[in-house]
Amino acid sequence: MPKHSSTTGVRLLRPTDVATALELSTIAGWNQTEDDWRMLMDLAPQGCFGIDADGELVATATLISYGTRLAWIGMVLTKPEHRGRGFARTLVTHALESADSQGIRTVKLDATEYGRRLYESVGFEAEGLVERWSRPGTSNLRVAGGEFDSDKQLALDLAAFGADRSAMLEKLAKHSYVCTRRNAYLFARAGRVTAYLGPCLANDPASAQALITRHVPANEQGGVQGSLSGLTSLAGIGAPIFAAWSFGWGIPKLPGVAFYEASALILVALALAFRSFQLDDRVEARG
Repeated sequence: MPKHSSTTGVRLLRPTDVATALELSTIAGWNQTEDDWRMLMDLAPQGCFGIDADGELVATATLISYGTRLAWIGMVLTKPEHRGRGFARTLVTHALESADSQGIRTVKLDATEYGRRLYESVGFEAEGLVERWSRPGTSNLRVAGGEFDSDKQLALDLAAFGADRSAMLEKLAKHSYVCTRRNAYLFARAGRVTAYLGPCLANDPASAQALITRHVPANEQGGVQGSLSGLTSLAGIGAPIFAAWSFGWGIPKLPGVAFYEASALILVALALAFRSFQLDDRVEARG
């Protein structure tokens, strides 16, 4: 890399950036697919940011807003040869300024140990512990997409999550297998390497167990991953297996807001349903 390569300021990501953005998340070992990136850009066209260097996209960050009550920063990625140049800090700061301009009261994110110092330096605080579980396998999930438009299920999600994420769930459903019960639902979809289990929400362990065992039988060999929080449910877009913290910025804290892709009850359900999942990492949440 040239010692003084030319760079641009923060810009919005475009549909033509999908391939390069996917390359960045793949280099990081993350599990996102092209569909995941397209969905983010479609869901938040004014919240997907990038920085170019030497004529190519080298760093990204996204800000997904759930009304004015909550927003989530994600996909903070920098091409390895361009790290250490402040691109991640510039993008996160830009995302926070964007959230401020929209009147968003709380911003959250999850982070690896590598990014912890950065996020703490701009005001994020750890909130709690999260665990990521996976089951190794040799196949991925293939789904045609489904629908998630039940008023009852959306009301259940709003009560558990604490903010309206119906737009995200409806878009995510187009690339997911969706199963619902009276007081529970489960999404499952293909990832780049392994399938995602989640988001999943249930009012009781029995319902969670029934949904999980229906879609991830113990005798199947497909790789699956999901994350478990000590809170009541999990946030929607999946991430790869990695050690991380979940951070919160702004006030007030939202005690009902969950962070990843399963209910805390599902941890019990996983143990009851099958013993082929393994704990990959624990995560500390901040807020």
